Amino acid sequence: MFFPFSLPFFPSNFQGPSSGDLSLFSPQIHIAGNPQIEKKVVTEVASYGTQLGTLSKVVLALAEKEEGEHVNRHISQLKERVKEIDGIKKNHTTNLEEDIKCQLKELKKNDKRTFKRLISDHHEAIKKDAENSNG
Repeated sequence: MFFPFSLPFFPSNFQGPSSGDLSLFSPQIHIAGNPQIEKKVVTEVASYGTQLGTLSKVVLALAEKEEGEHVNRHISQLKERVKEIDGIKKNHTTNLEEDIKCQLKELKKNDKRTFKRLISDHHEAIKKDAENSNG
């Protein structure tokens, strides 16, 4: 879109919504937890809005001492999501361990000096942790 004039408060490179430029409208989400787990949960289990919606319905129903099939359905949804999220977290931990093992093998193969230093530093940290927990 071309304008023969510019406005000081409007970006000169702005393109309309039909152009595919929706960056002005995209929310920025800051993830406090593990980004890999959060991404997997949101893409494979339920979006943040869906999770909040289910929680809100359950909490409101319990707060109002409401009973019925729809409340049971929402509680079941919540339980299922918690179960799926726990599975993703467990799987991530297993995959993380395998990733670290592979990375250590690769480091040992390509940079033995750094590998030895890393392992030595790790052993020292374990000793200090043990001493601190015993002392």
